[in-house]
Formats: sequence, C-alpha cells, structure tokens
Amino acid sequence: MTRYGGARLGVHLAGLVLALAATPLVAMPLTETGRRAYETARSAEDAASAALEEGEKALASVKGLAPDRDAVPPALKPLLDEGDAAHQALTGYRRLSQAGSTDALQLLADVTKLPSGASPDVVRRDTLEQHALLAAREASIMAARARAEAERLRAILAEARLALAEGKATPRVGRGAPLPRGVGQTPPGDEARPGEAVVPNLIGGRLDAAMRDLQAADLRLGPVTGPRDGYVVKQSPDGGASVPRQSAVSVTLSATAATIAPSP
Repeated sequence: MTRYGGARLGVHLAGLVLALAATPLVAMPLTETGRRAYETARSAEDAASAALEEGEKALASVKGLAPDRDAVPPALKPLLDEGDAAHQALTGYRRLSQAGSTDALQLLADVTKLPSGASPDVVRRDTLEQHALLAAREASIMAARARAEAERLRAILAEARLALAEGKATPRVGRGAPLPRGVGQTPPGDEARPGEAVVPNLIGGRLDAAMRDLQAADLRLGPVTGPRDGYVVKQSPDGGASVPRQSAVSVTLSATAATIAPSP
C-alpha cells in the first residue's frame, strides 16, 4: 500500500469513528457484541498508531547515530539493517490493523442504518455485529504485533548506543520479536545472483500493488487465495528470498468481512 493509500484509509477510518460517535454509544442500536466490536476496533487503532509513532522515533534515533550512510561504523551496520526490517514489519502490521478496524467500524455503521424491530433485520444485525467483532479482534492481534516491533526498535536503539560506546556490535539475528512471513528487507549479502531475482515483500499491500512489485522484480503472480480486494497477509516464497527469474509467487489475502454484502 502506498503512503497516499494509507492516508486515505486513515481518513476513512476517522470518518467512520466520527459517524458512530455522533450518537452516544449507549443509544446506538447495537447489542453487547456490537459495543465490544466498537471498543476493540478503537483500541486497536489507537495502539497501532502509537506503536508506529514510537517505532519511527526509535528508528530515526538509530539512523541519527550514523547520519552518513556511506560511512556507517561497522558496529552499527547490522543494527541499521535490522532496524529497517523491523520498521517495515511494523508498518505492515499497522496497515493490517487499520484495515481490520476500518472493516469493523464500517459494519457497525451499516448496523446503525438498519430499521429496528423487523425480524429479518435482527438476524442481519447479529450477523454484521459478529463479523465486526471478528474484524476488530484481528485488528487487535495486528496491533499487538506492531507493538512488539516498536519494542524491538527501542531495543535496537539501546544496543546501537551501547555498540558505539564499546566500539563493537553483534548482529541480533534471532533475537527480539520474530518478523512476520514475508516482512523485512533483503538480508545483507543476500542480493540476487545472476539469473535470479529477490522476492519483494508484499505483506500489507493490495493485490494490484503486489503485481506491480513482482513485475518490477522480474517475477510473476502465482496462485491467489482470498478476496482480490483484500490485503496480502501471506506470501510464498517469503520476501527477501532469492529465486529464478519469472518464478511464481503465491499470495493469500485477508478475508475480513469480505463475505458481508453491503447494506442496500
């Protein structure tokens, strides 16, 4: 997803929050399930946004220790690389959390438009609220992973400062929060060999963006699982892998709320 696309999603999410907040929550035509979905979605968005802000501050501080990227002290090089990978994972998780929160709030907004009392609408309201809660919980999980990446960035910052003070650093491979599948930059020294290409990270983006990235990398799209209007949550091979050119990369897209038809 582009930065502009992320901004538009954020504006849409803010609009849904304002629309729902225009009526006191206790007065909304929501059951307890709907209210839980609302609170979970709001909390997830707040947590993911805070994690992104904290993580970006930590990464900026790490990079501030070596302002000249052409003359990075050997002690900092592996930490800068890991910091970039952690930040990429963080932004991917934040996008997925924001998408889940948006889905949940959109479903709840649809609930508020249903007339009260009619039996078919009661059934539809319950279905919408159940799916909203599922989307909100997915957003909460992604927000927790974003938080873990922000904490990893703070740990990297602390280790980078210590490394400069001691004049040495040890790569932190395998320590800290694990990277999600496909999230992270190409490991140092793992550039593509002749006749091969490096698989781009596709996590958190739309299918059309994934197709463009694959084409730019001289690769092609393989089997696609999930709704084509969703977000990429899994890919194979993983991002950073070196594969023969024109290899196929399969993707799985998020199915959150994709089966709910829009309200008439």
